[in-house]
Amino acid sequence: MKLVLLGDTHLGASKSSDIIHDYMEKFYDFMFSYMRESELTDIVQLGDLYDERKVVYFNTLHRARKYFVNRLVQENIHMTVFAGNHDVLFKNTNRISSVHLLREATMTVVDIGPQTIDFDGTSIDFYPWINAENLDESVKYARESKSKYAMGHFEFVGFPMHPGTIADHGMSHSLFKKYEQVFSGHYHTISHQDNTQYIGTPYELNWSDCDDAKGFWVFDTDTGEKEFIRNPYTLFEKVSYVEGMSFDFTQVKDKYIKVIAIDKTDPKKFQKFLDNVYLQKPHDVKVIESSIVASVAEAVGVTDVVSTHQMIATVIDNMEVDLDKVKLKNYVLEFYQEAMSLDNSL
Repeated sequence: MKLVLLGDTHLGASKSSDIIHDYMEKFYDFMFSYMRESELTDIVQLGDLYDERKVVYFNTLHRARKYFVNRLVQENIHMTVFAGNHDVLFKNTNRISSVHLLREATMTVVDIGPQTIDFDGTSIDFYPWINAENLDESVKYARESKSKYAMGHFEFVGFPMHPGTIADHGMSHSLFKKYEQVFSGHYHTISHQDNTQYIGTPYELNWSDCDDAKGFWVFDTDTGEKEFIRNPYTLFEKVSYVEGMSFDFTQVKDKYIKVIAIDKTDPKKFQKFLDNVYLQKPHDVKVIESSIVASVAEAVGVTDVVSTHQMIATVIDNMEVDLDKVKLKNYVLEFYQEAMSLDNSL
């Protein structure tokens, strides 16, 4: 049997921005078309179905029901979903969750503790968000399980959360070493260590996701083989401007754009380039001088700038302060992620 594995969907991201909804809708049209052509009828969504843990906007319910939830019924697709940290109201219990309150007849919801579900003779263990209330139960379940596969919304230490940023807190994935394969949501970038596969998000949600592969996976429960299906649509685009370059301006339409001015000897030519960019009606355009990027990178000791996350982490690591730098990095990165979400919603 083949299952579609769908990572953190974060329905209603950026305060239920219609720009984000429009972008998500294009992805779901693509995914449902692929499933129809491939005769796939089952989805496993690996947590963080909704973005906000304390509220769900009416616009989110309206838009997401139209392009996603109702499509499950129309396409005769069953979805197994388990609670992620964004789906639960409290941090120490999963007893109040959006996936439970907003569940549909086409969904199987795993929200309190681990549960085993059979897919045509293959048992898979599902783990919702692990917290103080279900931690002992989850560890015991993993130790005693006879299943080959596990799926969850795990916070494992040592895996990339975003490109260039490694999780320095969380559980050890060795607690789940008995499984042949472990699939997880939660971290937004794709990575693999030992028996554990983080599947990433299906689409870009902010600038941290730019140039990072997004999409969904098809997992064969009979053979254990997995295939990544890349999302053909992007929302965030970096354009490196070099005077005299050829450029397809249609690729910036309906996107957030950063133009990095590598070589703009003639200001008039550069302004004409920007005018052509604006004619495509991008959502936002930011111009960055390459000399500024290089100066900041040199100042913080980064020779190859991978992401803003990496730069923030490097700055804090180089600070001479008597503080817990791990906690400080977590706080600053959390604020940065919130700022990016707010910026996208304006």
